[in-house]
Amino acid sequence: MAGKQSLYEKQFQRIINSMGTDLLEKMTPEERVRGLTVSERLAGLNIEDLRTLDPEEKAVFLQVLNQPDKTQN
Repeated sequence: MAGKQSLYEKQFQRIINSMGTDLLEKMTPEERVRGLTVSERLAGLNIEDLRTLDPEEKAVFLQVLNQPDKTQN
């Protein structure tokens, strides 16, 4: 049974790989990042993306990043 499951997973992964780009192109930016943490969103930005942020946007990012993590108690 494990072999069949593995084959299924491989076929499913091929479908995902072939459709992934098409799906991403149809999604809004908000849909693409839904569920990502702030750290994951920032990790997806390159240095040029960060340079083009408005000063107000940079200030908000810094404010959020400098807040203490309330989940670590």
